[in-house]
Amino acid sequence: MFKPRIKIVGYRSEEKITEREGQEEIIKQNHFVANGDISITHINYVAHKNFTLFLLKLPSSLDIMA
Repeated sequence: MFKPRIKIVGYRSEEKITEREGQEEIIKQNHFVANGDISITHINYVAHKNFTLFLLKLPSSLDIMA
């Protein structure tokens, strides 16, 4: 099975976010994601719009409907 990929666009931030900070925020806001479940593959900060774009992978066994 393949790992599902998710694109998060428009995460409001005043400055660049590190991969660790991004993971912590995603985990904090989603009860079904545990530490280590996600891997961020790309982060892009758009300075003139003050937002961050994340591309991440989730394990294929993750049940997001729980």
